[in-house]
Amino acid sequence: MRVLSRRDVVSLLSMPSCIDSMRSAFQALAGKTVQAPQRTVIRMQDRLGFLGSMPVYAPGYGSAAKVMTIYPENHDLGIESHQGHILLFGEELGDPLALIEAGSITGLRTAAVSGLATDILAGRDASTLCILGSGVQARTHTMAIRSVREINRIRVWSRTREHAETFAQWVEAETGILPSLCVTAEEAVNGANVICTVTASTEPIVQAEWLKQGCHINAVGSFTPSSRELSTETVKRSKLFVDSRASASVEAGDILIPKQAGAITDDHILAELGELITDRAEGRTHPNDITVFKSLGLAIEDLVAAKAVYDRAVSEDVGILVG
Repeated sequence: MRVLSRRDVVSLLSMPSCIDSMRSAFQALAGKTVQAPQRTVIRMQDRLGFLGSMPVYAPGYGSAAKVMTIYPENHDLGIESHQGHILLFGEELGDPLALIEAGSITGLRTAAVSGLATDILAGRDASTLCILGSGVQARTHTMAIRSVREINRIRVWSRTREHAETFAQWVEAETGILPSLCVTAEEAVNGANVICTVTASTEPIVQAEWLKQGCHINAVGSFTPSSRELSTETVKRSKLFVDSRASASVEAGDILIPKQAGAITDDHILAELGELITDRAEGRTHPNDITVFKSLGLAIEDLVAAKAVYDRAVSEDVGILVG
């Protein structure tokens, strides 16, 4: 078995190649060949934390299981909020092939899916990016959106000013673009073409009246039925797309809370990302459409990304062999 670290993953999986891998993942999902139950999540009763497990099998990729803890407050301590590993198994023999650090895979594949959704749904001339949040996903989403659009303006907001400043410094060093460090979320959102919400907020941080006509939103941060980053009116006014209807129906507070309020119905979800990729559904149909992609993260994303990392690790003899 090959053990691959965070450093290994980052060196082996570029953002453009990860976006290509996620396209393949959602094609497989749309083809109904993927077997994956809803994730199992245990909430820590004595602290703000979760333990999640995500098993999956797909022909051509084998099987995998990700086990990960999510402790949002770790960010305040300078520690990764997502920690865990992916165990990858071979398809023919079921043998364990690799143990791969999961935080780096999760950071890359989540942003790559948003990049894929942005490429399909955002206006072709989108040039102003808004990032709400300042953690790992803020960085990977900056990379992903710049991989699919010619971004020349970046606006940054975070609830913690110090974190926002650190992220802004990273943006300038990484992209050469001097970002606008915004005092409020409204300031950051106003006029942006692409908005990525990658926070741990449980209450809406985006209001409908702030949005520019024709903008696209990747709603990523919330993943429980009781938390959300988008206001009810934002979701109601948008053309709504998801990674998985099944997951959205039980996990997406951004959708479930407006539905419980009677503002939307199940029909408000127009399509899954896989349906857009395979041309089974339409995305943006008018330049002024406001589109929202609600991402919850799927096990097939982990499997396809892990397999891509493993295949390249074998070809380049990267990692530590054990067992």
